[in-house]
Amino acid sequence: MERQCLLQNDGTTVLVSGSPDDELSEVVQAAHCEWQWLRDKQRVTAFAEHR
Repeated sequence: MERQCLLQNDGTTVLVSGSPDDELSEVVQAAHCEWQWLRDKQRVTAFAEHR
């Protein structure tokens, strides 16, 4: 069974799936990085729209 990590925060949801061979900690780290990237991107977009 594949390893998955689902993160939800401030209306942003990220689901990262890994192979059964992946360490769960690596999948969680990948999900966290994706969530952070999305959050930063949304911040930039909101800032640009606000200006």
